[in-house]
Amino acid sequence: MKDGEFEANHTQVNNKDRDITTRYSCHTWMSDGPLILCTEVGEIIVLDDDGSYMSFVPDSPMNDFKIEAIVSFSRGFIVAGNGLIYAYEKSEDPRALYRQITEPINVQMDSKDNNFGSHINFLITSLTLSHSEDYIYFITKSKQLLKVDIPLYDGSEQKSKVDFVHCCYHTSDITGLDVCIRKQLIVTCSRDRTVKIWNYVTKTLEISQTVPEDALAVAFHPSGFHVVVAIQDKITLYNVLSKCIQPFKNIQVKGCTEIKFSNGGHLFAAAYGSNATYVFNFYTNENPPNFQCKGHIQKVRAIDWFDDDMGFVSAGQGGDVFFWELLNVKEGSNRLTDKDFT
Repeated sequence: MKDGEFEANHTQVNNKDRDITTRYSCHTWMSDGPLILCTEVGEIIVLDDDGSYMSFVPDSPMNDFKIEAIVSFSRGFIVAGNGLIYAYEKSEDPRALYRQITEPINVQMDSKDNNFGSHINFLITSLTLSHSEDYIYFITKSKQLLKVDIPLYDGSEQKSKVDFVHCCYHTSDITGLDVCIRKQLIVTCSRDRTVKIWNYVTKTLEISQTVPEDALAVAFHPSGFHVVVAIQDKITLYNVLSKCIQPFKNIQVKGCTEIKFSNGGHLFAAAYGSNATYVFNFYTNENPPNFQCKGHIQKVRAIDWFDDDMGFVSAGQGGDVFFWELLNVKEGSNRLTDKDFT
């Protein structure tokens, strides 16, 4: 039988003891010939290479446990679904050709010691086995690559340990990114309610912090000791510590979508509302009238400060680019209109 013959969404298997008609979810060929077929209700069925029914695995997960992934190894196969991993080996019992050899590994429960965070969805979508057959590598629905050690041979009762292969990535769209001027660090934020600080030289994740709501924008202070994060209803200023970021000030601003520190770090510009950019003093949080820069037709999408911090450039979603000089107020507008372009 060829793989292409199982490209339909369901299969029907008949024998004198069982009549199974259900949607299948995944399958794999064993090295010694049989085909292992898994269904959306947790059934594991063994078929001959011509598609005829051979056996039902009594130790199947069942209970409407949708098996999302399966991989074979030298003595059997491994299946996975919603946060659980089962391993089976070949049996000498003709009524049950395969039997479960380990207790189910609860990926979500075994990962609690690692402080993964509640934002990770542990639905396993694919898995594979290392060449030495001592580690399972798997991908979750929340776009994380993890590994777990599994005793397939020695019968060890040691608790399995779940860990990231590299680090915990964002599980949703990245909404903001900034590079620190004086340190080899990058900060990112996402709608998964996390802010992460990365070292781009060692290629490691240094800090991962949960914030109260979806993070919309983030900026790194040039010193590397502070970050500013915008969520739905406020802008929060954080101190960067060794293992976390600690909030110390809130500015009540709604819907900020872009933040940028000046090169000296004494000012930062925040774009919010329909067409404006507001400049704040980082140390006093003051926002005087001549620091309120309005004029774009649509939302501001990018901000870039002049080298001397005397002003900045803002680009709007409508394609207009404005130049602002904060110390040169002209008739209620501080734009350098001779340089603006659309």
